[in-house]
Amino acid sequence: MKPDIVLWISDNDAYEAILAYTFHYSKSVTIESLEVIMGGAKYILLKVASLLVTLGFRRLAAEGILGNVSRAAGATKLDSAIMELIADTILARLYIETQFKMINDIEILKRIWSDSIKASKAAIQKAIPSGSGVIENVGVNIQLPITDCIVARKSMTLVNTGAEPAKITVFINIYDESGNPIMFVRSPENGSEILGPSVATTFSSPEFSVCDSYSSLQKYRVEVYAVIGCNIIGPVITGLVNNLRAITYYGAINQGDEILISYVAPEDTRGLSLFLFYLGGRLDLHVYDEHGNHVGVNYETGMVEEQIEGSSHSGIYNYPQVIKIGGDLSNKTFTIKIVGFQTFGEENFTLIIERTPSLPPILDVFPGELCFNNRIDPLSPFATTFLLVGEAGGQEALENVRINITDLTDGDGHRIPSSSIAIEPNSLNISAGQWVGIVLNVTIPQSISPGNYTGTIYVSASNQTIIIPVRFEYVTLQYLISESLRKLKDYVNSLPPEDFSEKQKVSEMKRALSNKIDAVIKMVEEGAYNGAINKLENDILAKVDGDPNPKDWIIEPDAQTILKNWIGWIIMNIKKLL
Repeated sequence: MKPDIVLWISDNDAYEAILAYTFHYSKSVTIESLEVIMGGAKYILLKVASLLVTLGFRRLAAEGILGNVSRAAGATKLDSAIMELIADTILARLYIETQFKMINDIEILKRIWSDSIKASKAAIQKAIPSGSGVIENVGVNIQLPITDCIVARKSMTLVNTGAEPAKITVFINIYDESGNPIMFVRSPENGSEILGPSVATTFSSPEFSVCDSYSSLQKYRVEVYAVIGCNIIGPVITGLVNNLRAITYYGAINQGDEILISYVAPEDTRGLSLFLFYLGGRLDLHVYDEHGNHVGVNYETGMVEEQIEGSSHSGIYNYPQVIKIGGDLSNKTFTIKIVGFQTFGEENFTLIIERTPSLPPILDVFPGELCFNNRIDPLSPFATTFLLVGEAGGQEALENVRINITDLTDGDGHRIPSSSIAIEPNSLNISAGQWVGIVLNVTIPQSISPGNYTGTIYVSASNQTIIIPVRFEYVTLQYLISESLRKLKDYVNSLPPEDFSEKQKVSEMKRALSNKIDAVIKMVEEGAYNGAINKLENDILAKVDGDPNPKDWIIEPDAQTILKNWIGWIIMNIKKLL
């Protein structure tokens, strides 16, 4: 009996894969489920105010990522101005419990966000007049590694329905397309589990992930076997996994125990990096090659050995313990040993085996869609934004990278010609693994009409071209003031009755304040700026400012503070139009 196989589907640059089954093999075993989820781009977690959002290096289809990934709470309900200020890239909250960090990912993050965080803060501060206190809470929250991974979580329930005890073992094998073994793991790690009659057990480990390479098209087969006594039941689950780059293995170990893992480096492997993470005590990482050469601590001498050519060890007291092996390692077999040197009970650990494939120069661009506006300074005849263009392979440089942009049009015959958009630099070479900031300076034509202008950026190098949609929103200061006044009216109408001085007249007070704000909006749109300022100061602010003369309509202190700051911001900006 063979299970049905469901492989992943693609949607833009996001991929998902789910292998979820229920099988019944005779009356002795039930396999509940195996889930595989793949996120198709690198992720950064950016904390904006109190909201965790995910920003991807490339265009993503976050709705297609399942399992332990869910949409950020309120992500699609944010104020439209804030959405635009962070370039429409709020996608999903990525919730993956990790205990490890990759230094290369941290460096990429620093390069990408050092300027954009400052720009986001400044932009949000303009969009929320009374939110200066909120801005101080904006920062970066990183959960790493930032890798392109398929995360496989095995949950297997085995039931012994027989009359006698049975030994149970679970195996996971990974093979390449030619049938060569890549990795073998066994659960439980230290032998079989004895399962009594009518007793069920669930295996939730090991867990593993398979991370993709940018260029490898090789597919890998994953098999999960359950063994009861001497009878092999399975393979109960098989599936093809694309683009193996790294394997993550989760397990547990006690003091004095050893866990052995056999690993065969795939074809075209130019290096291996092994990372061992654990919470307490001390675990040791060892690697042996086919000839018995050893990398790791020698317990007789207390010294670290690096006998494999091109190898290095981070040291037994560094966290995480890291072993790196360089050179052509294609098809070479390694034995990985994890030793529980000192633990306090059972110690959980994470082992990452990451290989370095041979990669051509790879062009990459961030963000995948460029959205910006002139809201920060609507009186300026200029607007500025930026792109990041990088080489993602990390091994070869990109030469003659070119950036071009089309005219930006609004669909009603208005346009910003490409000649008004300066790209600096518009031609460059990029070193392997590096990212370069590209600045776009837009000179706004005097005759331009407010609205959304769209176009396309083409980033090209050799035989690679990335197309980036562009959207530029042009607004006037009058528009921003009117927009803020309408939000002010909504805020007043949302206040509860207890915030008002006369509870029996709340509806009348709200209606009167709304009419007064509507009158100010009309004055602003007609250019009667002095009249708008006078009405705001003497007819609206006077009723909410906490001064008892005249008597306030709104008496709740926090609401008064918000309204005073808000109206003050509006008055300050109307004065700029005089």
